[in-house]
Amino acid sequence: ENALVLKKFLFEIFNNYSALAITAYFKGVYFICTSGTYKQNCLGDLKLLLISIFGTRFALAIYSAYEERVNRIIELVFGPTKNKDDDADSDDDSDDENDDLEGGGINKKKSSANAISETQRFETELELKAYEGTFDDYAEIVLQMGLVSMFTLGWYLVPTLGVLEVLLQIRVDAYKLAAQTRRPDPAPAESVGSWGVLMESMGVLAVYANAGIVVFTTRSFSNYSFLEKLLIFFVLEQIALVLKIVTHASIIDVPTDLSDKKRRNDHVVKRHKVVAFDDDDVVMAGQDDDDTDEIPSSMTQRRNIGIGDDYDLQKKREADKKRAAEHAQKISDLALQRGAVDADLLDVNALKPDKPLTRIQQHRLEYLRRKLLGVDKDLALLRNQYKVACRHEVYKPKLGISYSRKDPDLALGLLSVTVVEANGLGTLDAPLDANKHPVRIIAHVREDRGDADETKEENPSISVGPPPQVSKPAKKPKEPLEVDVGERLVFNHSFSLAPIKKTQAALHLDILEELLTEVPLVPTSGGDGKDDNAPPAPQRRRGHARVPLALLRDQKPHRNHVVRIAKPGESDFIDEDEDVRSGPHLVIHAQFQFSKLEPIKAKIKDLLATQRKLHRDVTNIQLNRDTQFRWDWPDTRFGDDEAKDEDEEDIVP
Repeated sequence: ENALVLKKFLFEIFNNYSALAITAYFKGVYFICTSGTYKQNCLGDLKLLLISIFGTRFALAIYSAYEERVNRIIELVFGPTKNKDDDADSDDDSDDENDDLEGGGINKKKSSANAISETQRFETELELKAYEGTFDDYAEIVLQMGLVSMFTLGWYLVPTLGVLEVLLQIRVDAYKLAAQTRRPDPAPAESVGSWGVLMESMGVLAVYANAGIVVFTTRSFSNYSFLEKLLIFFVLEQIALVLKIVTHASIIDVPTDLSDKKRRNDHVVKRHKVVAFDDDDVVMAGQDDDDTDEIPSSMTQRRNIGIGDDYDLQKKREADKKRAAEHAQKISDLALQRGAVDADLLDVNALKPDKPLTRIQQHRLEYLRRKLLGVDKDLALLRNQYKVACRHEVYKPKLGISYSRKDPDLALGLLSVTVVEANGLGTLDAPLDANKHPVRIIAHVREDRGDADETKEENPSISVGPPPQVSKPAKKPKEPLEVDVGERLVFNHSFSLAPIKKTQAALHLDILEELLTEVPLVPTSGGDGKDDNAPPAPQRRRGHARVPLALLRDQKPHRNHVVRIAKPGESDFIDEDEDVRSGPHLVIHAQFQFSKLEPIKAKIKDLLATQRKLHRDVTNIQLNRDTQFRWDWPDTRFGDDEAKDEDEEDIVP
């Protein structure tokens, strides 16, 4: 293959560089230069030739990306052209039609079935042309390297055109690989092969080419004889070669970080294969005293063998390595007995199923593949939604709230609460008359007691939620009660608390009773019988309720949520075994919305877990194994066990 590359590339060199070499070195001697400042200086002609060559290369690169569309336009304008391949294709099509007629329309049934089912990816790739190989791609880059390195003196913008062409070739080759050709077969290779030799040769040829242009083409040495020019040429190219060799030797081919990582990787692989550790107290995972021998202590010590070490010490070290290899083999055998897989001993042929798949397995495999396609589509949709949401907000894990990306100080937490009713406030000992003494609820968001100090230390000026909000007075229920002591009060008041700046907080609902006193009306300056400067009516706290925001983190509506009411002097924390409805309680509707990103991330996480399960069970069915997870298999014609047994006998090759 390397010899073939060299032969083909020699022809490419003559085809691409012959015109440039003749123009640069011989046109001024044997012909007349058509452009340039001086008659015998053909650098102007060389510049025009380079412009035409790079323009052609750009045009061919763009044409290769739209070759099929251009051919279709040509066929529409000038009509289709027939050749031997088309005749062969038409013969194949006629044979296929005859087969369809003889087969009773089997292909029609297949086409209708394919129309119903979704086309697989590999089926669409079969309609594309095969990948021709990497020769053309490598040749374009190496030839362009020769143009840039050897003929830059003809026009100083040649390196810029080379960079633009490389950027264009990257996108064009990526488009052709993704849309115009089939997926190429992977082929392992340690290097680029003979292309590396060709690129090194281009660097050497560039030294001679540039030295020749300076000496023979330019007018810098026009007053010298041919022999003097030849001597100057040899001196100049030798100096340039020395500079090239020194520069090449001074540049490190592999970066230092990468070489360190490679050495680290080799060291880790060697330690796991040879089982040689540097520390005495290292214990191997899964090692039992009964199953394995003790690691030789001489191997666990670092030794630097110098020139003066004797022969016995070297032999001892070799014996230690041998014992370590035997020890590693014992550990490997023990791991295989426990169900582990040794990658060095893995045989791909051993994983192939012993017998072909049955019809039931084929149906289930197709079902899992369709389900996998649906999961892939849902993942793509969710990732797009997550990308759009990230443009407007950013999630802060420490606070548990998303903040606006345009206004970084604006929190997006919103708590919507509707207090429906309160039960058990009034009792026979402490009756409550809502008509005489209005009962209101003050809603506000405060930090939990455990997080208050920490947040204040970070930024004491930050408040968790908005200012407190007051509800309208409660009403008595419409149903008449024999003894009305205020046991049930109806509020039906909604609160919208925003912005909330962290989730480590709680909603606090204070139930207050206004104690109105009869005060004689005294005329004031306002003339309405009320004193504007009068102090507010005294209030009495009848209870307090607390709802941690952690209970609402699912961002779903919680309807008819029961919250315990703590009387004055009681703790508002709820025991797990406590029946909330047995005592005073509030009935509320609540929903806490703090981020659009978190629900999408949770869905993506669930779909990725489902995707892994599907891939695992698809592999299990292909290897003729039982599935590891439960799936809702569709109903098929194999309903009973007898039909399944009959189907297992009918093996599909």
